[in-house]
Amino acid sequence: MSPAELLFGRKIKTKMHDLIEREYQAHQDVHDRDAETKGKTKDYADKQRHARESDIMLGDQVLMKQDKTNKLTTQFAPTPHMVVKKAGSSVIVKSPSGATYSRNTSHLKRFVTSEDVQDNKEAPCKQPVRPDQETVITAPNPEVQKPTTPPRPMPTSPPIPLLTTAIPKLPTPSRPRRTITLPKRLKNCELSKK
Repeated sequence: MSPAELLFGRKIKTKMHDLIEREYQAHQDVHDRDAETKGKTKDYADKQRHARESDIMLGDQVLMKQDKTNKLTTQFAPTPHMVVKKAGSSVIVKSPSGATYSRNTSHLKRFVTSEDVQDNKEAPCKQPVRPDQETVITAPNPEVQKPTTPPRPMPTSPPIPLLTTAIPKLPTPSRPRRTITLPKRLKNCELSKK
């Protein structure tokens, strides 16, 4: 089937007679092949660009990118905003003053607090998952424990007595200097020192 027939969805009338009558095929096999090729291309491009899903969720506190006004301006504004709505890569955030902003996830960064750091130490890492991706969550095996070694004692040394006497100042070695001589024309003159 020619690309023109696929595009228009019918047989193209021409003045040339077809030598072989072809049966009209459904578009489904062409669409399937096209979708498979596009999927392979997308996977390759995502791998090359190190693309990953955004970890921003509803209710998270985020920092918003700001314009650079001078060389001391930080990349993100210091005030955290709350994520109100998320649809794909589009996020609506609410500022502490009540204003709402719509931004792409590439313009936002999660605001990490000390509580989040403590929660991450206690709970296993959770990553956002695509709906078409299969996930396997494994729980840590309580029977398998890492061997623990007792902490090594720190070596102790006798206390260092404080010096109460002054250290004599050693003369610094002088650098080689050029000898200064008077010009020959002034050899017979007497110079006075002021």
